[in-house]
Amino acid sequence: MTRLLMQFMTNVQSHTTSQPPVTYRRIIFVAEPEEPETPTARASSRPAALAELCDYDPCRDQQMPCTQLSLESGCLCPGLSGPNVLPQAPHLNSVRREGAEVVARWCAPASEVQQYRVTVELGTFQLFGEISRKGSLGNLVPGTKVCVEAINRAGTSTPSQYSCTRYEPKGTDTLALKAGLIAGGLTLLLLLSVVAFLLWRRKLHKDGSSSEGLGNPSFNTEGSL
Repeated sequence: MTRLLMQFMTNVQSHTTSQPPVTYRRIIFVAEPEEPETPTARASSRPAALAELCDYDPCRDQQMPCTQLSLESGCLCPGLSGPNVLPQAPHLNSVRREGAEVVARWCAPASEVQQYRVTVELGTFQLFGEISRKGSLGNLVPGTKVCVEAINRAGTSTPSQYSCTRYEPKGTDTLALKAGLIAGGLTLLLLLSVVAFLLWRRKLHKDGSSSEGLGNPSFNTEGSL
């Protein structure tokens, strides 16, 4: 057994030494030159150009609606509720005398409006167009309550503490009222004076005509004296 094992080992060793050594081919990896990276256009979250705000003043009389300004120039409007949403109440800025009349001035709400209704105490009211921001109310008694409401398809705005006020004439308003009353009184007095003068002239002319129609007492139907 030992002899057989030694003979097997000798055969294996001789077989191994008789074969030529194994050589391995060297593999060389050549890196290709990288191409220069071309910059690619990246999508920016910022807009190319910022749109400007519309030249819109909600308190300016005869102000074009902001939606129309936006359509014409591409400007941005403040957030406005649509025509099918109940409008907010306008802001009544002032009710004061301007010249011979009392004028109410208001600002438009952040809503689309078709017209405004200005209500005076005791139930009288006037309607104004959507671009109006003021309205003449004639002559008002001091303390009269005035309210302005916005109207669109959805209905009428609910009155608020900013949409109503009372007409309280200031010192300048009182002076203007007094001046108007004095001017009116003088005009009425002058008119009455002219009427009285015309009546007096008419009466005088009538009396003169009557005197010319009387006969001469120095003559009679039979001739001279």
